[in-house]
Amino acid sequence: MKRLLFILVFIIPFNSFSQTYYNPEKDINLNLKISIKNPYSIYAGSNKTNINYSDMATSFNNNFQLTLQKRADLKRYYDEIWQKTKQEINYNTYLTPYEEINVLIYKLKESALTYLDADNYGLKRGWIKPNEYEQAVPAIFNSYINVNQLLLNLARFKYEKMQSYKSDSEKEKFNILFKKILSSIKGINTTGLGGSQMFKSSFHHPKVLFESNESTNTSKLYEFVVSSVNGNYESYLNAYKNFQVEESKKRTADGLQQKRYKLVRDSILKSREKLLLTFSKKEKSKFKKSELNYLLNSGLWAWKYKKKYVPKRWVKPKLITQQETNFEKAFEKAHWGVFMPKLEKISDHMRYYFIN
Repeated sequence: MKRLLFILVFIIPFNSFSQTYYNPEKDINLNLKISIKNPYSIYAGSNKTNINYSDMATSFNNNFQLTLQKRADLKRYYDEIWQKTKQEINYNTYLTPYEEINVLIYKLKESALTYLDADNYGLKRGWIKPNEYEQAVPAIFNSYINVNQLLLNLARFKYEKMQSYKSDSEKEKFNILFKKILSSIKGINTTGLGGSQMFKSSFHHPKVLFESNESTNTSKLYEFVVSSVNGNYESYLNAYKNFQVEESKKRTADGLQQKRYKLVRDSILKSREKLLLTFSKKEKSKFKKSELNYLLNSGLWAWKYKKKYVPKRWVKPKLITQQETNFEKAFEKAHWGVFMPKLEKISDHMRYYFIN
């Protein structure tokens, strides 16, 4: 079944909220698209006219009133495409005879309507630009229709699979597995605009690792369900368990590293404090200059801001302050990627200075 939908301003009639049930015995193709043409764009070109300076005040007033009218028309236009798109989603929603699939369709529909409401709100608050909004509205609708089609394809797959089994026990076994797989999908959403970033349509399957992720683009939804039915579901569950084991090992290793860091840091702080007590004022000043030079060139304080290394001249005043007030603070700002191999060398530096 091929249908072509074009939403044009003030042309599409208001449709009553309804939804259609799909018969999986037949093929279906939801070929529905939205296109938007903004007749009120304030960026549209206008006819050029020669301005008579004697009529400037009148011309300005007319243009000002025209601008106000355009803005009022734009507001009505944006509200109308928002409301009409929501109506079209309700009108063109297709359900199936299978409740487990319908649950996902309802979640998908909720996601689309939520995105439309949020984007319209963001437009009115100035968080979303008009051209971004005009791109987002049809993207949400088209994404919704495409994913609704995928879910109808799954209904067709289930129907054909059930027909291929001869015994009721085989059908029941398949039905239980199919429902279990779909119940593992806890969320599904359409494409949508978040702030100024367009998020792609995806479905979420926590504790089930598919292609190394717990969230996957909806273009992979059919593949995920079919491959799970065909024997891979347990492997996806085991992949998540193995991932959790590796993450636990990593957290343990990180915890041990942090404990080691704290021991080394405390040792350095104590030895530094004892060492400073043995110095005269002149020796202490000389030591701190030498220490500061080492710290600035050690790579420990290679701070980054917006992916660029902060110049040493910015870091130097802070380190000088921390040397005098609270040297422990200097360690809190150390660059974690490089400090462990070099941290003990600070104490070596102190011993070298003391000996010499």
